Amino acid sequence: MKASKFYFVLFILLAGSATENSSAEALMKAVDKRETISILKAAIDYLKRPGRKIASVGFSAGCVDAMNANLLAPDLFGGTVLVYGGGYDEITKDKLDKLASPVLAITGALDKWPMDAAMKFMAAQKDKPFSLYIQTGADHGYDQPLFNGGKNYDYEAGRITWLLINDFLKHNLD
Repeated sequence: MKASKFYFVLFILLAGSATENSSAEALMKAVDKRETISILKAAIDYLKRPGRKIASVGFSAGCVDAMNANLLAPDLFGGTVLVYGGGYDEITKDKLDKLASPVLAITGALDKWPMDAAMKFMAAQKDKPFSLYIQTGADHGYDQPLFNGGKNYDYEAGRITWLLINDFLKHNLD
């Protein structure tokens, strides 16, 4: 019988319960960046162990924090997954120079903010291991049934996203 593997993943979501773009934007503006970095450092310290690789997964506005977590301790990270989010393309080059592990971005084809972020990141960081998976017909928050009154919810896109995340973790943390 094969033993189960455990992945140590830091999931980063924007705190709160935004159900539409305007409330998500208000939450994003209210974030205290210094406090966020302090929380990320504490989470990384809690998860780190000799020989253990960890990964960060961010959704929407949490994507920039997922990337920042990786950059706080790049030697500990096996990868980062960014799901329908942006902001990571605005991280300074000197910080991004520390990025050593692969990044997977997953977004809906109808979601302009993450698509623009991915294109800008790829253009500026050509030497970084970056993969982009685009969900045809999906829009922002497609994996959240309550977002925008369920109008953006796409069960199949969400199912595929979780398969991609699991595969990425398996290949980068084993």
